[in-house]
Amino acid sequence: MNMRNYSLIRQVRDHIVANPNEHNQDQWGIRTPCKTTHCAAGHAVIIAGARPIWEVNGDHYQMYGAEWRNRRWSTGELAQHLLGLTDDEADELFYGFDDAGALDMLDRFVKEGE
Repeated sequence: MNMRNYSLIRQVRDHIVANPNEHNQDQWGIRTPCKTTHCAAGHAVIIAGARPIWEVNGDHYQMYGAEWRNRRWSTGELAQHLLGLTDDEADELFYGFDDAGALDMLDRFVKEGE
């Protein structure tokens, strides 16, 4: 069983609430000249201190992975590991929701950890 990282879950939720314009569940991360957005998984990876790996995709950069502890990870795999989510929970949070739904799921985890 995974050990849920309530501290990181709270940090991700708090960051998204404080910076809603940086949250977009459509991609792990997108960087344009105007702004950078991440989904919940992308925020978890960045907040935990991993170094994002970007690739050029047309007129923007797209996050496709991260380096953490001398290893390259896919963003979803690393976020699941860092947050302590089961496969089903990670699938639901990373792929099953729009921005509001993902925030609701993070809120449920935060309440569970209190």
